[in-house]
Amino acid sequence: MATSLEAPVSAPAGMAGRSRPAAPLLLAIIIYLTLSLWLARNKAPWCDEGWFANPAYNLAFRGNLGMNVLEPSGFHLNAYFRGIQQRTYLLPPNHMLALAGWFRLFGAGVFSMRLYSICWSAICLAVLFYLFSQFFPDRRVAALATLFTAVDFIFLWSSADGRTEASANALAWGAIATYVYFREKSFPRAVISSQVLGAAAVFVHPNAAIVILILGVAAWRFDRERFQTRHLVLGTAPYLLFALLWGWYILQSPGDFRAQFLVHAAGHNSERLRILLRPDIAVGTEIARLMTAYYAGGLWAGVMKG
Repeated sequence: MATSLEAPVSAPAGMAGRSRPAAPLLLAIIIYLTLSLWLARNKAPWCDEGWFANPAYNLAFRGNLGMNVLEPSGFHLNAYFRGIQQRTYLLPPNHMLALAGWFRLFGAGVFSMRLYSICWSAICLAVLFYLFSQFFPDRRVAALATLFTAVDFIFLWSSADGRTEASANALAWGAIATYVYFREKSFPRAVISSQVLGAAAVFVHPNAAIVILILGVAAWRFDRERFQTRHLVLGTAPYLLFALLWGWYILQSPGDFRAQFLVHAAGHNSERLRILLRPDIAVGTEIARLMTAYYAGGLWAGVMKG
């Protein structure tokens, strides 16, 4: 493996760029758009969508990021979310800010909100097709994997929804794709472009960090001899920038931030930490979630009305 920035590093098997016909990707996206748009038209709204859309609507048309559809003591965690009707600190702000801009451009409504997520997942399909094409020499792998993703019920359900999954997912996998694309052309560009997208994803939803860890492992495995101090600075800078911007908003009411974000994170992350530390529980939870989704029980059946 070459150690200098001037000498290109050999890519792992299948990593070098290859041209691929776009027809399979186009077919997958057409099928995906048909199904996701139908789902967006027919799926009943639910509480999470209201919680995400309401601050975005208020910012777009009323100039504040409050969540006035939620009574401060009415959340399921049995906590008092002080100040939430004036400022929303339940989650990082990127999703709400971007959705507010979308509402200003295309109008506010359930379908408009879902269309925003649908567009992100269409980008995600293109990113996945690119990555599969790079890592697997048989072009059928990329075609079939992208098609299977495009018709997966959970992927479609999450895409035709107002939550953060679609945008965080597309940005996080986009971070990996840009690193793969630029790593031989310009290593500094690979670092900064991938981490700009990675930071944007994490500040949409912190769970995106799980995907970014994949990038960290891959970079350490194949490129650790190329890293210099300036690359660490480049990679850290986007996260610091987003943190500073959010910090400015937090400083407007630190007490409300503690009462909302920290309590919300503690209530959810205790379960997530347990799953992370216990792979057996994680596998069982995932199997149960998939079975519940595919036989249309519980939440999935309720919003789809059978």
